[in-house]
Amino acid sequence: VEAGDGETKVTIGNDGVKIGDKTYITKDGLDANKQKIVNVADGIIAKDSKDAVNGGQIHNIVQDINNSIHQTNHRIDKLDDKVNRGLANAAAMAGIEFLDIGINQGTVAAAVGGYKGTNAVAVGVQGAPTENTRVNAKVSVAPGTHTEMMYSVGAAYRFNWK
Repeated sequence: VEAGDGETKVTIGNDGVKIGDKTYITKDGLDANKQKIVNVADGIIAKDSKDAVNGGQIHNIVQDINNSIHQTNHRIDKLDDKVNRGLANAAAMAGIEFLDIGINQGTVAAAVGGYKGTNAVAVGVQGAPTENTRVNAKVSVAPGTHTEMMYSVGAAYRFNWK
């Protein structure tokens, strides 16, 4: 079956459907002959879907992925900052050394610490209310846009095995 003339002549035959000298449909499928396929409706995007999808659908998916990556990167950056502040606090607390003290004596100590350009200051106190008891408290602060604080409180009791 033929219709039209020249480059726009449509031929339907045993070889398939041709427009001009190019075959677009055969028993094996479609051939766009390096032409865009236009006006494609949204296809179903699902696990077992065999639908074609269009550029708009792909654009939306890419936008969603980019937004998710941006949000994830933002959360990672915030987490990285918190980790740096926490490690700076830990470094400052680790720098606090208490002196040996006797009954009714106390110690005040201070230290600074840092990690990856983040700095922290720690202060600690220790007391000995009895010969065998020691109590202590430490606090560390990493100042900045989002101040992070770390603290510890402890007690120790000394006894003999006799």
